[in-house]
Amino acid sequence: LFVMYLHGTSVFFMFVLMFGNYFLIAKLHNKIPYRFYQVIIWTVHIGILFVNDKNDGYRFSQIHPSLEFLQDAATGVLRWHVIFNMTTLRMIAYNYDIWEARFHGPETRDRVEKKHKASCVDCASLPRGIPCYKRRTDSPHEFEEYGLLNYMAYMLYIPLFVGGPMSSFN
Repeated sequence: LFVMYLHGTSVFFMFVLMFGNYFLIAKLHNKIPYRFYQVIIWTVHIGILFVNDKNDGYRFSQIHPSLEFLQDAATGVLRWHVIFNMTTLRMIAYNYDIWEARFHGPETRDRVEKKHKASCVDCASLPRGIPCYKRRTDSPHEFEEYGLLNYMAYMLYIPLFVGGPMSSFN
């Protein structure tokens, strides 16, 4: 509802791009080599940003002339394609985090765990079993946690949605 308030019916375009990232780009992580994955991520997302900026967003009439009436309700408080720049950064971060969790998750978690047990002052001062912020962000989640619900929660987390700061999915 908050996103609908901010962007009106134009939220449709934002959701199409977010779902496109989840179902197309993020799912490539186990089908192509890492270097190609990086090139595709950056090319697609920078291309989206340029097209968004050049077109000043999108119009419903570009899909079909009969949808012109939706354009009147499309204007929310903020222009969606400007705020979408931060969302694009989140999509890129998610894509990199899912790659790391898929191919390096257990090794990275073990390495971070050993490092923190040996030298982290914050971890030592917290109750047993509660990791510090640094450990939580350095260590990837279990691969199963990279589902659609968590993805959408990450993309639309209200306190960070409009102005950031930018953080990784981890």
